[in-house]
Amino acid sequence: AFIDALSNYESEIQKRKLSLIKSREPVSLTLTRLVKITGQIPVIFMRPETGFSAYFITRENINWETELKYPVIQSYIASNTFNCNVTEVEVGYIDYYSGEFHEISFSAKEIKSAVNELKDIGETISLNL
Repeated sequence: AFIDALSNYESEIQKRKLSLIKSREPVSLTLTRLVKITGQIPVIFMRPETGFSAYFITRENINWETELKYPVIQSYIASNTFNCNVTEVEVGYIDYYSGEFHEISFSAKEIKSAVNELKDIGETISLNL
C-alpha cells in the first residue's frame, strides 16, 4: 500500500509541476506574553503558475478544512515565510496511505477569524496559568 502511495505522490508532483522549495519549515507564533506555539510544516512546494502550496503529511481526514491550523498556517507562510499575499498560498495535507493531495486557499475573512480564535485560546490559557 505504501509503495502505491509513494507512486501516487510522485505522479501528483509531476502532474501538478510542483517544485519542492522547503521542508520541515519551522513555525513560531506568540499568542500572548505567556503562550507561544511552535511546530513544523513538512513540505512547501512552489506552484508553476504562481504561489505556494504547503502540506502536512497525515492519514485521510474528511474534516481537515475545519481545523484551525490550516488558515493560521496559510497566514503565517504568506506573512513570515514568503512575504506574499495570502491568496498566493494554498494549504492542505497529503494522505500517506493513498498519496492523494488535498488543498484549499482560505479567504482573508476566514483567516482573520481563525487567527482571532487562536489568540482567544492563547488568552484563555494565559488566564489559567
